[in-house]
Amino acid sequence: METRTHKGHRVVVTGVGLLTPVGCDVASTWDALLAGKSGAGPITQFEVTDDFDVRFACEVKGFEPEDYMDRKEAKRTDRFAQFAIAVAQQAVSHAGIDEQLDRIDRDRVGVIIGSGIGGIATFEAQTRVMLERGPQRVSPFFVPMFIADIAAGHVSMRYGFRGPNYATVSACASSAHAVGAAFRIIERGEAAAAASITEISWRGMRCRVTVETNVAGLKVDLRLNWRQAKTSIVAAPKELSSTGEASLAVSDDRHEGAAASVVVFDQTGQVLDYKSTTVGEEI
Repeated sequence: METRTHKGHRVVVTGVGLLTPVGCDVASTWDALLAGKSGAGPITQFEVTDDFDVRFACEVKGFEPEDYMDRKEAKRTDRFAQFAIAVAQQAVSHAGIDEQLDRIDRDRVGVIIGSGIGGIATFEAQTRVMLERGPQRVSPFFVPMFIADIAAGHVSMRYGFRGPNYATVSACASSAHAVGAAFRIIERGEAAAAASITEISWRGMRCRVTVETNVAGLKVDLRLNWRQAKTSIVAAPKELSSTGEASLAVSDDRHEGAAASVVVFDQTGQVLDYKSTTVGEEI
């Protein structure tokens, strides 16, 4: 077996964005985690009837798509892609890229997105349309709203990023693969920066968009029932270390929720010729 002696370019983190069940940005999410706040609560995205044994979820709360796009674009974009656009905007702004786009070689900036499912809410809605009203009534936007890689497309078109662009779809590992793919692309020199956008949940790297079919499947997948809804999730922060770092202890890993995060990776040096602050390094 050959051993690689040259690791290639160093890869650093210059921007971060978050939408989670406990906050709609990085600061509010971090504060909620340190305070031990739970993101679980009754389902609000659709009417929950007595047929559902599972009636709670970790939904993203207070998210307004029109804070990040106009109403027309929001109507033509599935919720999972809205999340991606929102967290990408947060991270790009955090990295300072949005104010320096004219200085960046956008052929060298890629977008890698991880999503376990894609636009499942759109799929469910349009399936009902076809069954109840016929195939002629299915929206022409069905496929572009549903496919998993449309989120990367939206982000790249918004900023004019023309580097590597695709989705990673590997169930629970989708997020980890998106981060890893972005890291490798920069390390090998295929791009100088990449926005690695991932959908995450409380129990690992899985996308759980709250729609009826998914919640119905949760009963079998996670062995949840209504009685468990009365047990709150406690994310208890351990004591801060001398360096200010904190670790979290989550009391129940069977509860899932939908969220999205984005991390902007950058190649060290002046390849993109823009000013940024390093907030971390991937090793």
